[in-house]
Amino acid sequence: MAAVLALKRHSAEPLDCPIPKDLDFRISKAVSFLQAHLEKWDVESSDHVGFEILVPNLLQMLEDGGFRFTVPGLPKLLSMRDKKLSKFDPQILYGQTKLTLLHSLEAFIGIIDFDRVGHHLQSGSMMASPASTAAYLMYSSSWNEEAEHYLSTVIAHSSGKAGGGVPSAFPTPIFELTWVLSTFLLSGFTKENLGLENLRIIRDYLENHLRTGDGTVGFAPGLLSDADDTAKAILSLNLIGKSTSPARMIAEFETTALFKTYTTERNPSFSANCNNLSVQYPMMLLAQALMRLLRLWDSKQLSNLPEAMVRDQIPVILFQILCRTLRSQESRGSWSSQSPEVSAYSVLTLIYLLPLPWASALKPEILTAISSGRNFLAQSRDRWTEPDHIWIEKVSYSSEVLCQLYCLAAMNSPIVEDHWQAPVSTLTSIPFTSVEKFVSFFIRLPLFSRESKWRLRASLMEGFLFLPRLQRISRDIFPREGMAKDKYLEYIPLTWTAINNQQKTPFSANFLQDMMEISMLNYQVDEYMEAIIGRHFEDNLGAVKEIIHSLCGEPRNEGEGINAQGSIDTTRISMNGTVRGHSNPTGSTGIFSIDTIKQNIGRLVYNILGQPATASTSAEKLTSSPVAINIDTVDQTLGRFVQRVLSDPKILKSSQNDQANLKRELKTFLLAHILHTEDNVRFSRQEFFQSSTVPFLSPGHAYHKWVHTTSADHTSCPYSFAFVICLTSNGPLDCFTEAYTKYLAQDLCSHLAAMCRQYNDYGSLKRDREERNLNSVNFPEFHGEPSNAVSKDKSSLSEEEIEAREQDIKAALFEIAEYERECLMSVMHKIDERVPIRVMNMLNLFVGITDLYGQIYVARDIASRIS
Repeated sequence: MAAVLALKRHSAEPLDCPIPKDLDFRISKAVSFLQAHLEKWDVESSDHVGFEILVPNLLQMLEDGGFRFTVPGLPKLLSMRDKKLSKFDPQILYGQTKLTLLHSLEAFIGIIDFDRVGHHLQSGSMMASPASTAAYLMYSSSWNEEAEHYLSTVIAHSSGKAGGGVPSAFPTPIFELTWVLSTFLLSGFTKENLGLENLRIIRDYLENHLRTGDGTVGFAPGLLSDADDTAKAILSLNLIGKSTSPARMIAEFETTALFKTYTTERNPSFSANCNNLSVQYPMMLLAQALMRLLRLWDSKQLSNLPEAMVRDQIPVILFQILCRTLRSQESRGSWSSQSPEVSAYSVLTLIYLLPLPWASALKPEILTAISSGRNFLAQSRDRWTEPDHIWIEKVSYSSEVLCQLYCLAAMNSPIVEDHWQAPVSTLTSIPFTSVEKFVSFFIRLPLFSRESKWRLRASLMEGFLFLPRLQRISRDIFPREGMAKDKYLEYIPLTWTAINNQQKTPFSANFLQDMMEISMLNYQVDEYMEAIIGRHFEDNLGAVKEIIHSLCGEPRNEGEGINAQGSIDTTRISMNGTVRGHSNPTGSTGIFSIDTIKQNIGRLVYNILGQPATASTSAEKLTSSPVAINIDTVDQTLGRFVQRVLSDPKILKSSQNDQANLKRELKTFLLAHILHTEDNVRFSRQEFFQSSTVPFLSPGHAYHKWVHTTSADHTSCPYSFAFVICLTSNGPLDCFTEAYTKYLAQDLCSHLAAMCRQYNDYGSLKRDREERNLNSVNFPEFHGEPSNAVSKDKSSLSEEEIEAREQDIKAALFEIAEYERECLMSVMHKIDERVPIRVMNMLNLFVGITDLYGQIYVARDIASRIS
């Protein structure tokens, strides 16, 4: 944009420079380029310094010059600018306080009086910014020789090498010096390698500027201090051997959750150092930092770290970094389209993570990746001085110094193995025997038939790191009494990590953890509705429906067991916990013990506050205490579930429309279980033949309508889809912003849910027949005979004939499921053309995980059976 503006002005006022004959053509090409890229620009993903105030000003100046661009993200951009400048008053620039705004004065052309900011010049520059300094010279009423000299020096001696291009910041001596020194000393280079006299000079230089800056420094002497350069200066001095405290840095830049780069910045990032477009760079830094933290914790120097962080978060994060680095390596041993600098980041990352005790099964792959990465770097040594534009300031830039630095570090860093003490060595345990069994099973599924074993093994190992937390929270919402072993629990994390690692842009551990928990709860709802509601309330399902309506935001109507005020009508509930007028088929007691009351309250507090109220919520006490089965416990249990889903802090940040859709789908999901229970009750009272499938004599709908309504909603797919939409929702904006894409998304979910049900029924036919549960193949459409023909004597058929008939029925169901898949893929193709990449990534993940469960159901039935 600035270049187009300059060319346009040069065309109008050429001064003493000749005008190229094709200048207008060049301007036209540049304008076309800008328009195409501005239309696709994802404003919120931008992280360049000051872009939210620079770009709007440039757009305005271009419009004043006759160029008007269509920018879909302009409303968001202007909102960010307004927020940034909400407290801006030009007077703050006229005072003595140094601000980051001085680095971008070109954004305030026409807004400030440039004659009143000259006192901020430092060595001829405005915060070491050529653009800001040029704006000052152009728009102040008097010429400044020192500023002109600074710009001449930048042009002659910066990385542009007198070719006309200049960096967005110059000079950067403290930045370059501390980055190089600290990285070398952490990568196996000794003080003797670097020269003791050199180190003495550097020590004195850094000490002097830290002293001048009251314990903090910027990227150049005299500039506004920042956290990353201060941290690197302190680290460098300590590595040299000069003990230097970080206390002043912590006091200046620490916030409640993280460190700011500057004290007045708009968006603090998780690390002040990550001004880099490569995802591998922050992963390298995080791996280095967390491995250092683990060593300190292992030696009991950081024993007060939060247990949940060390136990649940750090192992997963480190293993994810390891797996993603291994998986992204290219055939030549390189990363990021044969980039030497990014390949160096990756090699260093693998060297840092090699000692992980829970990564031992991948050690051969790690060592091979390091070796091939180093071979690539050695073969491309002549390209170490041709860095990529992956560093960000006001613009993206490259650095020969940093590229060579990291390449040298990757080639020289020693490969070491730590000898961990008990704290880390016992921190987590991956059952490698189980991993290999799952590898053998998963690799036979179509989705993983082309996956290499080590990649699949790594994904499943990652999944097992999520499992302990799932096990700990598995009884927070639903009781497990009366249920067989929840073998599905082991599958949940494995399936999510396996599919996630197939994505081009994998989702975060927090996202996966949320979806794993929802998946677990979905299984538990299904179990609860079968084991508790289906068995104990089949004659009083109306009361359960009223509870669902009330919990999902609708007032309860006066009905069985419910009074007009919306609470349980105790006058109509007998002492055994049933609603008067209905029998209790189990005869179970409805009287709560004190322990049971404490457990229910404790689980409710845990769900709301995120922490246990008392020790009585432990899994051991939940299983040992008798839980009464009555309408109160149903209300409490379903209440905990609804609260967990609708009150999730991440859900509450989504758009109002997406939240409303989630509430509707959640209610429909729960009510679908009641409808399905009613169907099951009617079906279970039919005559059965244990060895063969019988048709449903009293279906409420044709199979097509049932599988796309009650059955689809019963799968949890539509409500889970609504949940993940909220997680992907863009703040106050809906996830899907057009009527067309909203429609496509719902159609996609309809086909996906039907397919999921059909695969599920295909795999669980034997279990459903034994437990007398309604299955897709019980619908008359699969039998080719009148629905009342069930009385035909099946015992007259031979076992071979019965088996052949069963296989024909299953084949018909599978064929329909494949049709639903074709419809699904057609919708996916259409929606891909209309939604942002992040939304399409979510759809690919959600469809992939649902498809995977379908394939697993076909292979084996993983649902718990009612004991």
